[in-house]
Amino acid sequence: MGLGIDTGIGKYPTANISLLPVGISGYGFYVPENCVDNQELETLVETSDAWIREKIGIRTRHIATDDQALSDLCIEASRKAIENAGLGPGDIDVLVLTGQNHDYKAPATANIVQHALGLRNIPAFDISIGCSGFIYGLSVASKYVADGSAKNVLLVSGEIHSRMFSWQDRSTCVFFADGAVAVVLSVEEADFGLLSFDLGTDGSQAGAIIVPAGGSRMPFSENSLRLQEEAPHEIRAPVHVRMDGRAVYQFAIQAFPRSVRASLAKLDCKTADLDFVIAHQANVNIIREGMQQLGLPMSKTYMNIERYGNCSSASIPIAMAEAADLGLIRRGDLVAFVGFGVGLSWGAVIVRWS
Repeated sequence: MGLGIDTGIGKYPTANISLLPVGISGYGFYVPENCVDNQELETLVETSDAWIREKIGIRTRHIATDDQALSDLCIEASRKAIENAGLGPGDIDVLVLTGQNHDYKAPATANIVQHALGLRNIPAFDISIGCSGFIYGLSVASKYVADGSAKNVLLVSGEIHSRMFSWQDRSTCVFFADGAVAVVLSVEEADFGLLSFDLGTDGSQAGAIIVPAGGSRMPFSENSLRLQEEAPHEIRAPVHVRMDGRAVYQFAIQAFPRSVRASLAKLDCKTADLDFVIAHQANVNIIREGMQQLGLPMSKTYMNIERYGNCSSASIPIAMAEAADLGLIRRGDLVAFVGFGVGLSWGAVIVRWS
């Protein structure tokens, strides 16, 4: 297609760029073997199994052991994805990793994963965008294949949230969990694969989900590690995540359907054209509300939040992998992936599944 590029300063000559179709050629996921159920949480914080199941939809979640870092989860998922795509380490041209709680402040976790997998000295870098990370990652990683600069790109989305919250803070510890997913992006046949994206952020609400300490604004210190009871049954330190649940819920039930519709509109499609929706597994009630606003039945979505909790950027692709393995997504289906959360950010992509 011809792309006229207007920078706002001057206009470059039209570039004739033929973009290749890009699709998911392989996938794999890994969650830690350590499983924590709601009954165990009842011994740690003032909450109940019934409340968690009703308000969030979670029964169990997987939590990394003390000797597991983010890269360990990502390496396991990546090996499965590369094998699932019928490829070897030498076939991967670029590695993109999305996550929030990385192995180190530096280097990038992608660098560690690249070396452990035995990949060539390829570009490898991290993206930190939280719950919308998989959608943002697809948007960035797919462009290397689309413009012909790479044949196969490995996109990894992983989280170890259990090191970011306090087990004495019932406003966060009941939600989040650990896990990792990897997908291989390759050239797809025409009219299949990733068709359109809608991405956005509202930085005015950046404080709705935030870890105050540990960055350049508030470096680590003795005070940043000190636990405080900031509200009843919300004991945490500045290095722990805090979340305005009500604000996030109100944002999510609007962002979910809006972003799906926006990505469909770019294809001149309507919600009725969708065969399936895979949403960020943040809360069962957000998914139900989003599907209702889209006018779609719950039979057109898949939820696994009951077993895995909220794995942030890994939640959409874990659900995608399971739905595909169960035959709920079939070749030719028009599928929407939609994420929302930290930032506050949102993103949706429409995929013709192959």
